[in-house]
Amino acid sequence: MIGSAADHSIASALPRAVEADIGTTTLHRLQRLKGGYSRQMWAVDLRDISGRIHELVLCVDSPEGVVKGGEQTLDRASEGRLLRSLHAAGLPVPDALAWGDADSALGRPFVLMERVAGSTAVGPLARDQHFVERHEFLAHQMADMLAAIHAAHFPAGFLDAPVSPADDEMERWRGAAIATPDAQLPVFGAVFDWLDRNRPTISALPVLVHGDFRTGNLIYDHTGFVSVLDWEMAHLGDALEDVAWAQLICWQLGTGRVGGLVNRNAWAIQYERASGQRIDRASLCFWEVLGSLKMSILAWRAIQVTANGKERSLLEQLRADLAHELAMRVAN
Repeated sequence: MIGSAADHSIASALPRAVEADIGTTTLHRLQRLKGGYSRQMWAVDLRDISGRIHELVLCVDSPEGVVKGGEQTLDRASEGRLLRSLHAAGLPVPDALAWGDADSALGRPFVLMERVAGSTAVGPLARDQHFVERHEFLAHQMADMLAAIHAAHFPAGFLDAPVSPADDEMERWRGAAIATPDAQLPVFGAVFDWLDRNRPTISALPVLVHGDFRTGNLIYDHTGFVSVLDWEMAHLGDALEDVAWAQLICWQLGTGRVGGLVNRNAWAIQYERASGQRIDRASLCFWEVLGSLKMSILAWRAIQVTANGKERSLLEQLRADLAHELAMRVAN
């Protein structure tokens, strides 16, 4: 299924771009996938010289990406190396087979990874009776996955460790808000004042943070969660950044539950069980407020590159929900 000019460009260049990594191949299938707001994605089937079909996913940088460079964003080569390292260590992540930069045959940075069978659609997790009856088990799995990520080893010198994860993240997103005044909500001033007053007093040891850990980035099948996707925002930081991000209101599907699965307290307890670490609830609240502010800025950027009226309306509603949530949190 090759339609657009971009598809034709990918189709003609991909076998050459990955030949050094996976050998001589011919393109058997190329289908555009619905990606996020930072990358373009294709399902790719490549046939090798033995006739074997390799089912893969190609991720290519989008010029209109809403996650900007310098915001702890991995380039595609770094993402590929991280995926390969984590997969080799036994973590539930897709293996990366090839990657390249703007000088590659594709002409844009890319990573090519294995295609894991399953779904990332979040609706069935909240509505399908098969999954509804397994919500506690799914939360258990989700916590186990996140704890394993935070305990993972990765190539030495691969990521820079922050002196203070909370301070670094807060200043990064304060700068992002100042740089894009139109993205600011009226509540932002009160939010930054609240964050300044409520910085964590406990200095956590930096761990590998996924950066966008939520049900929508987990592949599942009828047995439960099987793989973690979208590693472009991975960095070293505070584990509670991921724990808090997973429970943002925008991932609750209108249920009031983390990922539509369990209440906040149960989620925190599940992570404590999986990690063996006690969660400081005040620090968790800090990271949730900061995460909501960060997501509001990212949603505003997504609105700027979204032409679809329905999708824009959903993003605008998401921003309104986040504004209400932030106002409630900082008023206490």
